[in-house]
Amino acid sequence: MDLHLTEKRIKTYLDEVASEYRFGDASWYLYRLMVSTPQVDFSDDYFEMMYAVLKSWGMNNRGARMAAFEQMKTSILRSRSTIKELSTLRLEKARSLTEGSVHDKLKELFETLVLVQEGKPKFVTFAKTMHFLCPHLVAPMDRRNTLVFFRKNEAALPKGNRQFDLFIEIMEQYRQLSSTFNLNKFKDSRWNLSVPKICDNIVIGYRRLNGANGL
Repeated sequence: MDLHLTEKRIKTYLDEVASEYRFGDASWYLYRLMVSTPQVDFSDDYFEMMYAVLKSWGMNNRGARMAAFEQMKTSILRSRSTIKELSTLRLEKARSLTEGSVHDKLKELFETLVLVQEGKPKFVTFAKTMHFLCPHLVAPMDRRNTLVFFRKNEAALPKGNRQFDLFIEIMEQYRQLSSTFNLNKFKDSRWNLSVPKICDNIVIGYRRLNGANGL
């Protein structure tokens, strides 16, 4: 991420995102409940909240079409042990994500979780779902900000498992960012609830203030 970042610029970008925070919005309230959970919650209530928030965030619109609720829930439960292990990790303490056990576990989940209908792109839904399940390791991503920023104004996704390669490339850049700056100091109780979300908000804030990519 070539943003010539300083702590002052990080705060500027995060403040820009915070200025758009929607008080009283049900989906953001439920999001806070989910990512504030001290450990992975595989209850029916949690799955319903997650599914509802994903839908409200546009995961069932345009190119993304979510899998049926029971399909998604069943596939996540099949990978419960892997997800629980990853949920204990923190992005700022992780080693390189381009190789090693964390990379391999994320790739396994990308290939096996049933989050979208067959033939639909997995990238965004996977990133957001994994953020809900592992909020301190995985950042949520979208097309409008994340993809346009990292792909130099190109929102189109690559095909098949090349989407995972793109996902892990972005996550590695976030890991490097989190190892360069103490992002924990920017946490709050509203919008910057974890280091991965802070990374995401830096990109969103930069895009809003500059309207351009930084690579």
